[in-house]
Amino acid sequence: MKKFFAIVALAAAMFTVNSSVANAQNWDDFNYRLKVTHTKDYIQKGDDEFRMGQYEKAMDSYKRAREYNEYKGHTVVPAQEIERKMDRCAEAIRFGYRPSSSRREEVSDAGAIVAGVAILGGIIANAVSSKKEAPAQAAPAQAAKPTQAVQTSNSNALCEVACNGLVYTTKADNKACRVRSIKNEGDFTVVEMQYFNLNNHSTDVWINADTYLKDRNANRIYSPCKFEAIYSDKKLNVMPGDSHIFRIYYDRISDECSQADVIEPGSSNWKFYNVPVSK
Repeated sequence: MKKFFAIVALAAAMFTVNSSVANAQNWDDFNYRLKVTHTKDYIQKGDDEFRMGQYEKAMDSYKRAREYNEYKGHTVVPAQEIERKMDRCAEAIRFGYRPSSSRREEVSDAGAIVAGVAILGGIIANAVSSKKEAPAQAAPAQAAKPTQAVQTSNSNALCEVACNGLVYTTKADNKACRVRSIKNEGDFTVVEMQYFNLNNHSTDVWINADTYLKDRNANRIYSPCKFEAIYSDKKLNVMPGDSHIFRIYYDRISDECSQADVIEPGSSNWKFYNVPVSK
């Protein structure tokens, strides 16, 4: 009889332990699903607020999304995605959301013309957005905060910017495109760049086929071998609020090269100087 009660007690204990483990797993699943829901909801809320020009509110929503994004070492979305959205939001706040009117931007049909309304007795202001041009150039965007902006109308003025751990200079009116890295990979030197569309409309981007790389140490210029995720002969559409990473491949530069320039010729403001080369 004692043996029978011992077996019953052992079975009860095992049932209790299994139930506790199952409850713990169910609780973890519930908490994780809650994190997923909150993270995605706040990201969507931030995106909506950003498109409406409510940048401060959008920043708060992205911060809340970041708080919910991690649970027991796991993330709902890549942390970099939220940080990128916060960076573009901070950029919009800093510059008052002034999309560039350079020759690189082509507006979609929905946003082609911005018309003013009659104010104080009939004063009408019409603002026409960017002009359409041949697809030898690409559209502007913002990808990183300039550490120092040059406030001048001089089209040749430069400013220092920081992106992805790199510090270099670019045209002062280029608040659009950034170089993420320059590094040797096998037989090629790969330039990785990033474009952010902070406009409230979709934007077409492309690049000049003659965009060259200059080895500043050897004073040698390289022509592109191929493009990845961007074209020189057709356009690539980027939706509002999205970013796009693309790469340009060149013949491998010298391993001794420590800094390089990436230059899209002509009137383009996609010109980058003294970009550190990753080893």
